[in-house]
Amino acid sequence: MEHALFGKQIKEKLNKVNANAIKIQIKPDDKFIIFSDLHLGNGGSSDDFAKNAELFKYALKNHYIKNDFKLILNGDIEELHRFSIKKIRKSWKSIYSLFEKFNVKNNLYRIFGNHDYDYHIKRGFFFKRYLKVPVNEALKLKYNKREILIFHGHQGRVFFGLNFILERIILRFFAKPLGISNYSSAHKSNKKYNTEKKVYSFAKENKLITVIGHTHRPLFESLSKIDRLKFKIEQMCRELADARENKKKIIEEAIKKYNREYKRILKNDYENSSRSSLYNSGPMVPCLFNSGCAIGKRGITGIEIVGGRISLVYWYDKNRPQNNIVLNECPECKIGKSSYFRKVLKEDDLEYIFARIRLLS
Repeated sequence: MEHALFGKQIKEKLNKVNANAIKIQIKPDDKFIIFSDLHLGNGGSSDDFAKNAELFKYALKNHYIKNDFKLILNGDIEELHRFSIKKIRKSWKSIYSLFEKFNVKNNLYRIFGNHDYDYHIKRGFFFKRYLKVPVNEALKLKYNKREILIFHGHQGRVFFGLNFILERIILRFFAKPLGISNYSSAHKSNKKYNTEKKVYSFAKENKLITVIGHTHRPLFESLSKIDRLKFKIEQMCRELADARENKKKIIEEAIKKYNREYKRILKNDYENSSRSSLYNSGPMVPCLFNSGCAIGKRGITGIEIVGGRISLVYWYDKNRPQNNIVLNECPECKIGKSSYFRKVLKEDDLEYIFARIRLLS
């Protein structure tokens, strides 16, 4: 009974988010990039964003601004649980100047999350003076009479108000002094996995493409990295059965390679990886997407929507070790003369995805 009550409350909350979302019509030449979970701090050693700051700035300046993208910042942009807005703004003037380049062309949209929820409640002088663009709870992109709902994702949690207060106390007075990062705490949390599950059910029921952040876990068509590995291994095993003798050895070696990667991920993140496909027992509906985060250990992920297609993209520094073999399958694009690269990890046609959602939901 208690769980049913909580489920009803969350459903009502998500229905309200959907109903009140700011609507934006996608024009034929529009290009969107969605980033979430930057967690901008004070620029010091306890600032999770600092390690990817130059990569993020380069991506904005040399790709997204240059190619006239619209930037959607989907929550937890500032780490207000740990740091004051004054310190954050002072430390990351270069980031805010790039945001302003989008804003002067009306290409900047902001959504609040749980770590920058202060923008929503607009507390104090500093928040009022920095609110150059509206900070909304959700956006809804209108595409050929279909809808793409974008919100941070913390709305799928029970007792958010209490959690908000407790999180701030823990992160500011315990995690920050001890040097505990946001990345690990978000990536391993049972509560945040359960949030994905609730948002997935909501998106499926309403036949919506839904893009969130919050959990720091990139998702494409409701599938995580380990889900895609499982499907790849299964697909190659089927290919092996029908392959010619001269091809079997190559396929067998590839299966072993992918299986090693699968086991590595499972070992490093057993809590999430072992259950990543348990949203429901039926066929997976490709309705849930997650832009990941900008504080990854090896790079930054985001969601692009361009020309009727949606993509999960990965930005990384070639000089930083990368250990995911799935990356080797994806063509890489070097940006300028730097060591920074952009890869499309997964891409699909929006109309095709909407058709699958309609038929499978």
